[in-house]
Amino acid sequence: MSTAHTGIIAILLLQLGCIAHFDRGTLKAVSTKALPLSMKIIREKVEGESCFFTALFGYDGAYRAAVEDALRKAPDANALVNSSYTSKPFCVVAHGTAVRVE
Repeated sequence: MSTAHTGIIAILLLQLGCIAHFDRGTLKAVSTKALPLSMKIIREKVEGESCFFTALFGYDGAYRAAVEDALRKAPDANALVNSSYTSKPFCVVAHGTAVRVE
């Protein structure tokens, strides 16, 4: 295959990743305000990452996987508070405070 053909195929695959709709996964609870829950801070700052290759393989629930990765770094935690997401090419990164909700 020539370099020109390879370039055209790469551009088409990247465009597919930009226009296709993929399931974003589900979150069990989301709130923009503090909830009156009894919780214990397990770790002040955690970060979890999940990478995927949208153009070829589709979306694989990277948001949920990033949260699960962050929680694995704080044993006994079962939730993230004050959390945010950032992205980098083909990856989602979850940031937050790991807590144990009683």
